Amino acid sequence: MGASRRDVASGVGASTPPPLSQLKGTGEFEWNELTQSYILAGNTYGSLVTILIGARLAEIFGNKRVCGIAMFMNGFLNILCPIFVRWNVAAFIAARVLQGFFSGPFMPANMSLFASWLPPQERARLSGIIFSASNIGSLISMGISGKMASTFGWESLFYVYGVLTALWCVLWMFLVHESPETHPWISDEEKEYIVSNTKKVAIDVYEY
Repeated sequence: MGASRRDVASGVGASTPPPLSQLKGTGEFEWNELTQSYILAGNTYGSLVTILIGARLAEIFGNKRVCGIAMFMNGFLNILCPIFVRWNVAAFIAARVLQGFFSGPFMPANMSLFASWLPPQERARLSGIIFSASNIGSLISMGISGKMASTFGWESLFYVYGVLTALWCVLWMFLVHESPETHPWISDEEKEYIVSNTKKVAIDVYEY
C-alpha cells in the first residue's frame, strides 16, 4: 500500500516535465503543480472517512477480510491507473481517491488483528519488527522506482506494484487467519498460550 503511494510520486515525476526554470526535457503529460498536488494527495483524501470506521468494519466483516479487500482494491486500481492517466487526469485523481477510500480501514483492522495474535508481553517487540519490515520495503521501493521508470517507463511502476500486491493478497488469504483458534497449523500449546494471554488482557481491561 505504501509502495502504491511512492510509485505515484515517482510516476508523476517521470511523466511530467520539471518547472520551466529547470526545463531541459519534456515529460509525457504537462500537468501544473495544482493538478500534481491533487494526484499525490488523492490517497489521503479518500482515506479520511474510511479510516474512522475501519475498526467497525473489521468487527462486522472480520479483520482478515477487510485487510485483504483493502490491499486487493489498491492493487487492482494500481494496474488500471495508466489507463486512467491516458484517458483523463480527473479519472486518475478519482482512482487515487478510491485507493485511499479502500486503504483507510487497513490500519485499524490490522491493529485489531495484532490484538488477537500478539500477547501483550511480546506486542511491542513484534510490532516493531513488523513496522520495521514495512519501512525497509518502503526504502527498497523508493530506491528502485526511479530506475524502473527511467528504464521501462512510468507505467511499469503501476503494473509491477499492482501485480506484487495481488500476489500479496493470495498469500494473505491462505496464510493469515482471524484468530489463533481458527489457525489449522499452529500447535495446541502455542494456541493456548496466545489465547490465554490475549483474553486475559481483555478481561482485565473490562474489569477495570
